[in-house]
Amino acid sequence: MLGKYILSKDQIWKRVIEKFFSKFTEFFLPELHTNIDFKYKPKFLDNELLKISQKSGGKNRSSDKLVEIKLKDGTDRCILVHIEVQDSKNDDFIFRMFQYHYRILDKLNKEIVALAIYTDSNLKFKPNEYHKEFYGTEISYKFNIYKILEQKDRKEDLKNSNNPFALIILSSLYYLESKKNDDKRYNFKLELTKLLLEKSYKRKDIYELFEFINVLMNFIDIDLESKFYKEINEMPRTKEKQLISSFKKIAMKEKSTEIAKNLKNKGFSLIDISETTGLTKEEIEKL
Repeated sequence: MLGKYILSKDQIWKRVIEKFFSKFTEFFLPELHTNIDFKYKPKFLDNELLKISQKSGGKNRSSDKLVEIKLKDGTDRCILVHIEVQDSKNDDFIFRMFQYHYRILDKLNKEIVALAIYTDSNLKFKPNEYHKEFYGTEISYKFNIYKILEQKDRKEDLKNSNNPFALIILSSLYYLESKKNDDKRYNFKLELTKLLLEKSYKRKDIYELFEFINVLMNFIDIDLESKFYKEINEMPRTKEKQLISSFKKIAMKEKSTEIAKNLKNKGFSLIDISETTGLTKEEIEKL
């Protein structure tokens, strides 16, 4: 199901982790993946993680995920996935990872596999250990990390992979490489979309992955969006391409709805809002 058109990078990461969780563990945690018993549906513990985050004094990060899984040996484990979406060094991050670990352990009493995915543009920022020592008392906590920026030499491997997260990582690399450069971003987005349509993904999966690409690879120049969809429409006609065209219609409708909400909250008349967004008065009144 297509979600809101205006999503944050945190939110689109959360969506794809839930949607493609098996492929997520296969891509980022292959050794663990082989030992997960997928006969038991993974349980996403969003509410529990929210309570832990609030208790820790942290903000609600919509990309953080806590997932309960069953292993083939019959035991339960928890996976903590923390995605750092920022462009600068954060000195509090490693302590926050450690704090999450001991609070989850205290609350749920389960083994934890922690993974931090760094999507930022600072190549040197990739801490994987919290260490504290005080008069003979010492604590050391390590966790798994994945630095997207370090994958720039693996682009061909990512393009050839059928794992959805290969396309997601490639999109994230292109996002970092095309900041403030719409022409470069346009070509990257076109390449990603064509690559998406060449894969043998299910129709609903194409929707989810294109939404990730579409939100991440947005343009500064709004005219490029129309140019992008026009070029997609000129491609050889396929059922998959029709999905992208349908996405445009739904996305633009949802974008108009968001604009209408803002105008309505600011006190604009129904007539002015209707003329601006193209929505009917009845549609506006229902918002």
